[in-house]
Amino acid sequence: MKKLIFLFVLVVFTKLNAQLNVTSDLKFDTPIYLAENHWIVLPPKESDKNFLSGFVYFDNAAGYTLEIGDDFEVKNNFFSVIPNPIKQKGSMKMRIKNMMLKVAVLSDDRIKQMSLNKIPDWLQNYQTNDSQNEKAFKRASFLNGSGFSLLALEKLNKLYNADYRTSKLYFEVIFGFNALRKYDDAYKFAQEAAKNNFTDDLILKESVYALVNMKKNAEVEEFFNKNLKKFTNENFKSESLLNYILSLYSSKDIENTKKWLNVYQSEIKNVPPAHKKYIDQIQNEINNKK
Repeated sequence: MKKLIFLFVLVVFTKLNAQLNVTSDLKFDTPIYLAENHWIVLPPKESDKNFLSGFVYFDNAAGYTLEIGDDFEVKNNFFSVIPNPIKQKGSMKMRIKNMMLKVAVLSDDRIKQMSLNKIPDWLQNYQTNDSQNEKAFKRASFLNGSGFSLLALEKLNKLYNADYRTSKLYFEVIFGFNALRKYDDAYKFAQEAAKNNFTDDLILKESVYALVNMKKNAEVEEFFNKNLKKFTNENFKSESLLNYILSLYSSKDIENTKKWLNVYQSEIKNVPPAHKKYIDQIQNEINNKK
Protein backbone atom coordinates (compact mmCIF):
# COMPACT_ATOMS: atom_id res chain seq x y z
CA MET A 1 0.00 0.00 0.00
CA LYS A 2 1.40 3.36 -0.98
CA LYS A 3 1.78 6.07 1.62
CA LEU A 4 0.93 9.76 1.42
CA ILE A 5 3.92 11.99 2.00
CA PHE A 6 3.05 15.61 2.77
CA LEU A 7 5.57 18.41 2.34
CA PHE A 8 4.42 21.48 4.25
CA VAL A 9 6.71 23.93 2.51
CA LEU A 10 6.34 27.55 1.53
CA VAL A 11 7.50 27.33 -2.06
CA VAL A 12 9.36 30.49 -2.96
CA PHE A 13 11.86 30.62 -5.79
CA THR A 14 13.51 33.90 -6.61
CA LYS A 15 16.06 33.18 -9.31
CA LEU A 16 16.07 30.69 -12.16
CA ASN A 17 18.98 28.33 -12.60
CA ALA A 18 20.91 29.72 -15.56
CA GLN A 19 22.73 26.41 -16.09
CA LEU A 20 19.59 24.45 -16.98
CA ASN A 21 18.38 24.33 -20.55
CA VAL A 22 15.08 26.25 -20.49
CA THR A 23 13.17 25.64 -23.72
CA SER A 24 11.05 28.37 -25.29
CA ASP A 25 7.80 26.69 -24.22
CA LEU A 26 8.79 26.65 -20.53
CA LYS A 27 7.42 30.05 -19.60
CA PHE A 28 7.30 30.63 -15.87
CA ASP A 29 4.55 33.21 -16.01
CA THR A 30 1.43 31.53 -14.55
CA PRO A 31 0.53 32.09 -10.87
CA ILE A 32 0.29 28.58 -9.46
CA TYR A 33 -3.29 28.95 -8.20
CA LEU A 34 -4.38 29.64 -11.80
CA ALA A 35 -2.79 26.37 -12.94
CA GLU A 36 -5.41 24.22 -11.20
CA ASN A 37 -5.94 20.86 -12.92
CA HIS A 38 -2.80 21.25 -15.01
CA TRP A 39 0.61 19.67 -15.11
CA ILE A 40 3.21 22.29 -14.32
CA VAL A 41 6.94 22.77 -13.92
CA LEU A 42 8.30 24.51 -10.84
CA PRO A 43 10.91 27.21 -11.44
CA PRO A 44 14.24 25.59 -10.56
CA LYS A 45 16.45 26.91 -7.81
CA GLU A 46 20.08 27.70 -8.58
CA SER A 47 21.15 24.47 -6.89
CA ASP A 48 18.80 22.23 -8.92
CA LYS A 49 20.28 19.91 -11.52
CA ASN A 50 16.94 19.02 -13.13
CA PHE A 51 13.41 20.34 -13.53
CA LEU A 52 10.56 19.16 -11.30
CA SER A 53 7.04 18.54 -12.57
CA GLY A 54 3.80 18.36 -10.63
CA PHE A 55 0.02 18.49 -10.91
CA VAL A 56 -1.96 21.32 -9.28
CA TYR A 57 -5.40 20.57 -7.85
CA PHE A 58 -7.79 21.83 -5.21
CA ASP A 59 -8.50 19.76 -2.11
CA ASN A 60 -11.71 20.92 -0.40
CA ALA A 61 -10.23 20.04 2.98
CA ALA A 62 -6.75 21.49 2.49
CA GLY A 63 -6.87 23.96 -0.38
CA TYR A 64 -4.52 24.28 -3.33
CA THR A 65 -2.17 21.33 -3.48
CA LEU A 66 0.69 20.16 -5.68
CA GLU A 67 1.04 16.45 -6.40
CA ILE A 68 4.79 16.10 -6.89
CA GLY A 69 5.74 14.48 -10.19
CA ASP A 70 9.06 13.27 -11.54
CA ASP A 71 12.20 15.20 -12.29
CA PHE A 72 13.15 15.61 -15.92
CA GLU A 73 16.01 16.93 -17.98
CA VAL A 74 16.03 18.55 -21.39
CA LYS A 75 18.03 16.79 -24.09
CA ASN A 76 17.83 18.06 -27.66
CA ASN A 77 14.49 19.71 -26.89
CA PHE A 78 13.17 16.42 -25.47
CA PHE A 79 11.90 16.17 -21.88
CA SER A 80 13.55 13.04 -20.53
CA VAL A 81 11.90 11.82 -17.31
CA ILE A 82 14.03 10.85 -14.31
CA PRO A 83 11.84 8.67 -12.06
CA ASN A 84 11.68 9.80 -8.44
CA PRO A 85 12.51 6.78 -6.21
CA ILE A 86 10.60 8.26 -3.27
CA LYS A 87 7.42 8.43 -5.38
CA GLN A 88 7.60 4.67 -5.89
CA LYS A 89 6.82 4.31 -2.18
CA GLY A 90 4.04 6.86 -1.92
CA SER A 91 2.26 9.91 -3.19
CA MET A 92 4.08 13.17 -2.45
CA LYS A 93 1.96 16.27 -1.94
CA MET A 94 2.88 19.86 -1.22
CA ARG A 95 0.34 22.23 0.31
CA ILE A 96 0.75 25.42 -1.67
CA LYS A 97 1.34 28.53 0.43
CA ASN A 98 2.69 31.01 -2.10
CA MET A 99 -0.24 31.48 -4.49
CA MET A 100 1.71 33.92 -6.66
CA LEU A 101 4.57 31.54 -7.37
CA LYS A 102 5.04 31.67 -11.14
CA VAL A 103 5.14 28.25 -12.79
CA ALA A 104 5.23 26.92 -16.35
CA VAL A 105 2.18 25.00 -17.58
CA LEU A 106 3.08 21.94 -19.63
CA SER A 107 1.62 21.76 -23.14
CA ASP A 108 -0.33 18.72 -24.32
CA ASP A 109 2.64 17.72 -26.47
CA ARG A 110 5.01 17.80 -23.51
CA ILE A 111 2.53 15.84 -21.37
CA LYS A 112 2.41 13.15 -24.05
CA GLN A 113 6.19 13.24 -24.40
CA MET A 114 6.55 12.57 -20.67
CA SER A 115 3.96 9.74 -20.79
CA LEU A 116 1.66 11.52 -18.35
CA ASN A 117 -2.12 11.28 -18.14
CA LYS A 118 -3.46 14.74 -18.90
CA ILE A 119 -6.00 14.24 -16.12
CA PRO A 120 -4.64 11.75 -13.54
CA ASP A 121 -7.01 8.98 -12.45
CA TRP A 122 -6.57 9.87 -8.78
CA LEU A 123 -8.04 13.34 -9.34
CA GLN A 124 -11.55 11.85 -9.23
CA ASN A 125 -11.06 11.40 -5.48
CA TYR A 126 -11.12 15.18 -5.13
CA GLN A 127 -14.07 15.90 -7.42
CA THR A 128 -17.30 17.20 -5.85
CA ASN A 129 -20.87 17.78 -6.90
CA ASP A 130 -20.60 21.46 -6.03
CA SER A 131 -22.00 23.98 -8.50
CA GLN A 132 -19.54 26.21 -10.34
CA ASN A 133 -20.48 29.06 -8.00
CA GLU A 134 -19.84 26.92 -4.94
CA LYS A 135 -16.48 25.80 -6.32
CA ALA A 136 -15.45 29.38 -7.03
CA PHE A 137 -16.57 30.43 -3.55
CA LYS A 138 -14.56 27.74 -1.78
CA ARG A 139 -11.45 28.75 -3.66
CA ALA A 140 -12.03 32.41 -2.83
CA SER A 141 -12.56 31.54 0.82
CA PHE A 142 -9.29 29.60 0.89
CA LEU A 143 -7.41 32.48 -0.73
CA ASN A 144 -8.91 34.89 1.79
CA GLY A 145 -7.87 32.75 4.74
CA SER A 146 -4.38 32.29 3.31
CA GLY A 147 -3.64 36.01 3.22
CA PHE A 148 -4.42 36.60 -0.45
CA SER A 149 -7.51 38.73 0.03
CA LEU A 150 -6.98 40.77 -3.12
CA LEU A 151 -7.10 37.58 -5.21
CA ALA A 152 -10.08 36.38 -3.20
CA LEU A 153 -12.03 39.58 -3.77
CA GLU A 154 -11.61 39.24 -7.53
CA LYS A 155 -13.44 35.91 -7.39
CA LEU A 156 -15.96 37.13 -4.83
CA ASN A 157 -16.81 40.17 -6.93
CA LYS A 158 -17.62 37.94 -9.91
CA LEU A 159 -19.90 35.83 -7.72
CA TYR A 160 -21.58 38.90 -6.29
CA ASN A 161 -22.22 40.28 -9.77
CA ALA A 162 -23.70 36.90 -10.72
CA ASP A 163 -26.23 37.32 -7.87
CA TYR A 164 -24.57 34.67 -5.71
CA ARG A 165 -25.17 36.57 -2.48
CA THR A 166 -25.17 34.31 0.54
CA SER A 167 -24.34 35.06 4.16
CA LYS A 168 -20.98 33.35 3.71
CA LEU A 169 -20.18 35.47 0.66
CA TYR A 170 -20.91 38.69 2.54
CA PHE A 171 -18.65 37.57 5.36
CA GLU A 172 -15.79 36.78 2.99
CA VAL A 173 -16.16 40.14 1.22
CA ILE A 174 -16.22 42.07 4.50
CA PHE A 175 -13.30 40.03 5.86
CA GLY A 176 -11.32 40.61 2.66
CA PHE A 177 -11.78 44.37 2.72
CA ASN A 178 -10.89 44.48 6.42
CA ALA A 179 -7.74 42.47 5.73
CA LEU A 180 -6.78 45.03 3.07
CA ARG A 181 -7.60 47.86 5.50
CA LYS A 182 -10.38 49.11 3.26
CA TYR A 183 -12.71 49.58 6.18
CA ASP A 184 -15.19 51.88 4.41
CA ASP A 185 -15.78 49.23 1.75
CA ALA A 186 -16.02 46.53 4.40
CA TYR A 187 -18.69 48.40 6.33
CA LYS A 188 -20.63 49.23 3.16
CA PHE A 189 -21.04 45.51 2.53
CA ALA A 190 -21.78 44.93 6.21
CA GLN A 191 -24.69 47.33 5.96
CA GLU A 192 -25.93 45.62 2.82
CA ALA A 193 -25.67 42.25 4.55
CA ALA A 194 -27.80 43.56 7.42
CA LYS A 195 -30.44 44.83 4.98
CA ASN A 196 -30.57 41.31 3.54
CA ASN A 197 -31.00 39.89 7.08
CA PHE A 198 -27.53 38.35 7.17
CA THR A 199 -26.39 39.00 10.73
CA ASP A 200 -24.52 35.91 11.86
CA ASP A 201 -21.68 36.18 14.35
CA LEU A 202 -18.92 36.35 11.74
CA ILE A 203 -20.57 39.26 9.94
CA LEU A 204 -21.27 41.03 13.25
CA LYS A 205 -17.64 40.60 14.32
CA GLU A 206 -16.24 41.94 11.04
CA SER A 207 -18.73 44.84 11.11
CA VAL A 208 -17.44 45.93 14.51
CA TYR A 209 -13.84 45.52 13.35
CA ALA A 210 -14.47 47.85 10.39
CA LEU A 211 -16.18 50.51 12.52
CA VAL A 212 -13.53 50.39 15.23
CA ASN A 213 -10.76 50.89 12.69
CA MET A 214 -12.69 53.74 11.10
CA LYS A 215 -12.66 55.38 14.57
CA LYS A 216 -16.41 55.84 14.42
CA ASN A 217 -17.09 55.42 18.12
CA ALA A 218 -20.66 56.70 18.03
CA GLU A 219 -21.51 54.20 15.29
CA VAL A 220 -19.76 51.39 17.20
CA GLU A 221 -21.88 52.05 20.27
CA GLU A 222 -25.04 52.29 18.20
CA PHE A 223 -24.13 49.01 16.52
CA PHE A 224 -23.56 47.30 19.87
CA ASN A 225 -26.85 48.63 21.25
CA LYS A 226 -28.69 47.09 18.30
CA ASN A 227 -26.71 43.90 17.83
CA LEU A 228 -24.85 42.84 20.95
CA LYS A 229 -27.62 40.44 21.99
CA LYS A 230 -27.59 38.85 18.52
CA PHE A 231 -24.19 37.23 19.12
CA THR A 232 -24.55 33.50 19.73
CA ASN A 233 -20.81 32.82 20.05
CA GLU A 234 -19.34 34.30 23.22
CA ASN A 235 -15.79 34.24 21.85
CA PHE A 236 -16.79 36.43 18.90
CA LYS A 237 -18.73 38.75 21.19
CA SER A 238 -15.70 38.97 23.49
CA GLU A 239 -13.37 39.70 20.58
CA SER A 240 -15.63 42.48 19.28
CA LEU A 241 -15.97 44.17 22.65
CA LEU A 242 -12.26 43.80 23.34
CA ASN A 243 -11.33 45.44 20.02
CA TYR A 244 -13.45 48.45 20.95
CA ILE A 245 -12.07 48.63 24.48
CA LEU A 246 -8.49 48.47 23.19
CA SER A 247 -9.25 51.27 20.73
CA LEU A 248 -10.75 53.45 23.47
CA TYR A 249 -7.87 52.81 25.83
CA SER A 250 -5.18 53.48 23.20
CA SER A 251 -6.84 56.83 22.47
CA LYS A 252 -6.75 57.61 26.24
CA ASP A 253 -10.54 57.76 26.53
CA ILE A 254 -10.50 56.40 30.07
CA GLU A 255 -14.12 57.13 30.97
CA ASN A 256 -15.52 55.22 28.00
CA THR A 257 -12.95 52.49 28.53
CA LYS A 258 -14.34 52.03 32.05
CA LYS A 259 -17.90 52.06 30.71
CA TRP A 260 -17.23 49.34 28.18
CA LEU A 261 -15.16 47.28 30.58
CA ASN A 262 -18.30 47.13 32.70
CA VAL A 263 -20.34 46.10 29.68
CA TYR A 264 -17.75 43.44 28.89
CA GLN A 265 -17.86 42.03 32.40
CA SER A 266 -21.64 41.85 32.37
CA GLU A 267 -21.84 40.28 28.90
CA ILE A 268 -18.94 37.81 28.93
CA LYS A 269 -19.38 35.05 31.48
CA ASN A 270 -16.46 32.88 30.37
CA VAL A 271 -13.61 35.14 29.30
CA PRO A 272 -11.40 33.45 26.65
CA PRO A 273 -7.83 33.06 28.00
CA ALA A 274 -6.40 34.91 24.99
CA HIS A 275 -8.61 37.93 25.81
CA LYS A 276 -8.33 37.81 29.59
CA LYS A 277 -4.75 39.05 29.70
CA TYR A 278 -5.71 42.24 27.84
CA ILE A 279 -8.79 42.88 29.94
CA ASP A 280 -6.82 42.31 33.16
CA GLN A 281 -3.94 44.51 31.99
CA ILE A 282 -6.21 47.43 31.09
CA GLN A 283 -8.21 47.08 34.30
CA ASN A 284 -5.04 46.96 36.43
CA GLU A 285 -3.50 49.97 34.69
CA ILE A 286 -6.70 52.00 35.23
CA ASN A 287 -6.86 50.98 38.89
CA ASN A 288 -3.23 51.97 39.42
CA LYS A 289 -3.91 55.45 38.05
CA LYS A 290 -6.50 56.19 40.73
